Amino acid sequence: MKATILFAVLFVLSSCAASNPTRTELLQMEKIDQEPRNQASAEGMDSVSKDTALWHRMAFVDSTNTKRLRELLGSAAWFTKEEVGSAGLSAAFIIVQHSPDYEFMKRCLPYIEKQARSGDLDMQQYAMLLDRTLMHDNKPQVYGTQFEQVNGELVPYKIEDEANLDKRRAEAGLMPMKAYKDLLNQVYPQSGKKEK
Repeated sequence: MKATILFAVLFVLSSCAASNPTRTELLQMEKIDQEPRNQASAEGMDSVSKDTALWHRMAFVDSTNTKRLRELLGSAAWFTKEEVGSAGLSAAFIIVQHSPDYEFMKRCLPYIEKQARSGDLDMQQYAMLLDRTLMHDNKPQVYGTQFEQVNGELVPYKIEDEANLDKRRAEAGLMPMKAYKDLLNQVYPQSGKKEK
């Protein structure tokens, strides 16, 4: 009996995935997005600036994914959870987060915020996209998610109201800033980092 129920559940889940080509395509686009970034992470973040082929591949993927995402959206403002599921929404967010089209990114921001506040997306995702759009507009970020390389070290881009940063980060489900800095420097080692 348990095996029959399990088989039925798996059949329904696989049928749903097969019957939702938009979600399937979004997940494939996310996978393609992550491949050069995983390579950069493995080689050290500064490898992107040194390896022009990797940089061009990443830029090509981001541009191509943005174009296709716009096509998938058509006249719709953004996807719903009912249309593409949680995994599809998360994949679409990643494509927008890495898009070279900052106007498109800003256009999507209020819809991503609404879904994050309703629980359809993670608040951390909204925090990252908000900070990225603010950084592009040369404004201080709110959650401290965006870093830049300065003299071989990863440092946070300017932050508004730094005294209350960790409080805002906690509200968005983000780890404290010191732990985040340490994690980034561990995940993205800087080969040009100066020894102290």
